[in-house]
Amino acid sequence: MKTKFKKGAASFYVVVFSTLILLIIAASFTALVVAQITRTSNADLAQSAYDSAMAGVEDAKLAFYSYKNCLEQGAEAKPLVEGGDLGCSQIVYLMETPDENDCGVVAKILARNDGSEQVMIEESAGNNNMSQAYTCVKIQTKLHDYRASLSSDQQMKVIRPRFDGVAARDIKQIRISWGTVDTSRMTSRFLDSKTVFPSAANLTDILNPPVISLALLQAGDSFKLSDFDRVAEGRTNRGMVFLVPKNQNESLSNENVSGYVYPADRKILARDFVKSNDKLSKNMPFVIDCDPDADTFLCSALIELPEPIEGTRSDENFVVAVSLPYGKPATDFSLQFCTGSGACDSSIVETAETGSGGPVVLKGMQLGVDSTGRANDLFRRVETRLEEKDDSVLSIMGPLELFGGGTGNGNGGGNGSDVLNKSFPVKCEYPPFVAEPTCK
Repeated sequence: MKTKFKKGAASFYVVVFSTLILLIIAASFTALVVAQITRTSNADLAQSAYDSAMAGVEDAKLAFYSYKNCLEQGAEAKPLVEGGDLGCSQIVYLMETPDENDCGVVAKILARNDGSEQVMIEESAGNNNMSQAYTCVKIQTKLHDYRASLSSDQQMKVIRPRFDGVAARDIKQIRISWGTVDTSRMTSRFLDSKTVFPSAANLTDILNPPVISLALLQAGDSFKLSDFDRVAEGRTNRGMVFLVPKNQNESLSNENVSGYVYPADRKILARDFVKSNDKLSKNMPFVIDCDPDADTFLCSALIELPEPIEGTRSDENFVVAVSLPYGKPATDFSLQFCTGSGACDSSIVETAETGSGGPVVLKGMQLGVDSTGRANDLFRRVETRLEEKDDSVLSIMGPLELFGGGTGNGNGGGNGSDVLNKSFPVKCEYPPFVAEPTCK
């Protein structure tokens, strides 16, 4: 029996399998292209939604300016009558008694609502093809904490607290919280240094969260400049504490860390604040354990405030300054002011009730804006704090340093004047507020 073979069968299978492979490659490439197109479209929509939310923030500024102008005219809050005109009294009422469920306060004040809470964003030419709008803008003129940022461009923030229904003399504690949530860089190498405060030039790895300081300036209704240079009976008009963060999950065995103070329960007592202004005492920075699993701020410390020299703390003479000694890394921080123990004894409280020593309400310091914008069916939400520019100048940073050495004529002339030479040893000195010198 003779077997017959058909020619071309092998070529057929080669063509079939090659076609399948090419189809798989083409389908995969098409899926990648479609995925990239979708991502690009979503990114464009997300940016447009963010721009819509920021438009709501800008309109919130305009609404706040209207509110400030009404206050300057002496307007008092009056509820809005249905069908009535919106005047200054009604604007003040809408701003000072906000409804948490009302997203259209800004639209009402600016008369931009068309019966709905959302405000469409009109383009300069043509229609709004992306259907951009800010859908909800809420304004808070009363807040439970003060928030700001520090960076190399702005190493200090000077805060003049203003309270709602509480006097400055009643404030007993300040809670400061700081540190960007970035556990990948959280380290304690700063504490392993041979010196307590190593030079920034020699510090190869700046700690994150950063070292931070809090300074207090206070006085009664009347005071003398000399009151800021002394302490008396547990009272002082000024003080400064340095806070060095440490990962609470790491233990330190280096003997050099003996130059620091570990406050119990991250609480700095009033006597420690008073000691910081005592020229005869040795002051050391405070180590604060930080939680790498925190949601808002990594580090938080509670500081008890001493009473001022002679009298009670005045509302007008109460200033807090928060600074970034090394200038980096940038960080956000929060301040809460409390009348006693309570919410200030725990971690930062986002929305706390006043009373029982909890965070007091701050009014006239910052404006809280919560804005939601959309582009088509994609939404973005922005929360921000706005505050008016403080034109006052408070000189705390940048102390004057005098260096001697070099050549000079000994009479104050030349760059190396002997007058500036401060390298000689101290033989005799007058301690502050001591009648007799240390030697005769």
